Amino acid sequence: MRSLKRSNSRSSSGLTFGFGTFGIRSVSVFALFILTLTFARVATAQSSEALSGALEIHHVVHVLGFGDLKPERKGNLVIDGNRLTFTQGKSHAEVPLHAIRAFFIGHDNVALIGGAKGAVAGMAPYGAGQAITMIRPGVDTFTLLYMGEDHAVHGAVLLLPKGKGDKVTGVLVKAGVSSRDYPQTGLAASSQALSTGALKLVKDSGEAQVRRSVQVALPTESVDGIPPQFPIGLYEDLIAKLSKSGRFEKVWRQGDSRADSDVLTLHVDILQVKKGSARLRGLVPFAGPTVIKAHVRLTDASNRVLLDKDMNGAERLRGENIVATKHLSKKIAKELAKLPGVKPPNVKETMG
Repeated sequence: MRSLKRSNSRSSSGLTFGFGTFGIRSVSVFALFILTLTFARVATAQSSEALSGALEIHHVVHVLGFGDLKPERKGNLVIDGNRLTFTQGKSHAEVPLHAIRAFFIGHDNVALIGGAKGAVAGMAPYGAGQAITMIRPGVDTFTLLYMGEDHAVHGAVLLLPKGKGDKVTGVLVKAGVSSRDYPQTGLAASSQALSTGALKLVKDSGEAQVRRSVQVALPTESVDGIPPQFPIGLYEDLIAKLSKSGRFEKVWRQGDSRADSDVLTLHVDILQVKKGSARLRGLVPFAGPTVIKAHVRLTDASNRVLLDKDMNGAERLRGENIVATKHLSKKIAKELAKLPGVKPPNVKETMG
């Protein structure tokens, strides 16, 4: 009986498991061991980073821009003295540092999402829009503008773990790449002198007989203070949607030297961005909407106007703020499909 009491006394000072008693002191020693191991790993990573001269960041979310890589998926970002590389599984995108025209680091927050088994993801991409909670950890938004092959303009948006943006800035500046403002403001010079009076004449000129090619200009801004991920996100999504639509022979990027001379040109000038609250929309749908307003103009090689219209896109549900650009690009694609000067004649009607 006494031995039973002594056993109960010992178990009250520790945690009893199937294979014996694990004391509080043992727990403390084990925790200290884990903490020491963690610090050792961090120190090793930092020392290897210093020796190699490269910056490596894990758990980076690809929002958009690197065409062959999956959006809204994590990967690893490495920046050395010559190139920026983003790796996602067996695929990767590579940008030479000399091709970077501008980069921007912004501070934002991101929604937590629940996985299939109820696990909470550490970082969630823009557009996830699921199970948004009041807890929204900070992230750094890395927006990149660079020149691809044939001088075509490309953009990309990545989400970095909080605090990593300053490291990216330091490495890029040290390599001679400077952070600067978004490169264009106001209407594109080539579109300022266009007359909207030509719009009716173009519409009366009859339908296009063949599919035309279109070149998407980098969106411009008529106001200051617009986060660069909005125009770059709109630019990349427009190219993706117009390419997928099949209504154009070719969809060219701005600056692409391969574009033919008879190309149509799409200008989008951003007039306003009302940045709402994704957190509020997650709790109350339609509350705190994000709205982007823009002027859309399509011209042909003779500077005749085929489309001249104010349009807007909005995210009113659980999506992140940048999703508003996707809604706007979808509307623009639908509007272009209606134009007689763009839409080729129906083959069945022609045969009849």
